[in-house]
Amino acid sequence: MTAITRFIILILSCCICSLFVGCSTFQHDWDGLVQNPGVETSVKTGLAGQWEGTWLSDANGHGGGLRCIIAPDESGTLIARYHATYGGFLTFEYDMPMRVQRDGDTYRFASEADLGWLAGGRYEYEGTVVGDEFNSTYRSKGDHGTFRMSRLTPAAQGQ
Repeated sequence: MTAITRFIILILSCCICSLFVGCSTFQHDWDGLVQNPGVETSVKTGLAGQWEGTWLSDANGHGGGLRCIIAPDESGTLIARYHATYGGFLTFEYDMPMRVQRDGDTYRFASEADLGWLAGGRYEYEGTVVGDEFNSTYRSKGDHGTFRMSRLTPAAQGQ
């Protein structure tokens, strides 16, 4: 099955699922952080919080909006919860555990996860955070591209 066919099936599946599934917890959690911006920002790695920007596929030129909440799970592992848009109205979400190394003011991270055959299978990510700028590349068997985000600060949230 080609990457385009998988992508079309993914989009159609998302549309069908959206008819039967309620809202995800991502928006609720995102709104909670906007109202209480200090809640998840005290993690030792300095990566926790809200991030917003764009994703772009270098393989096919597709792209869209991207939001991310980075927070530790119960075990202390940082989890990046992504919420991406495609075509201005379709959305998809997934979580990725992060392996982080600090090098001065730069945080280097890597991750991988199997998002299922419909979403393209196994994805690998690596990138850096310097200050409030998040830059990452991603790669799967049928796609590769970039994530570019900036940390939301209380001023950017209208606080």
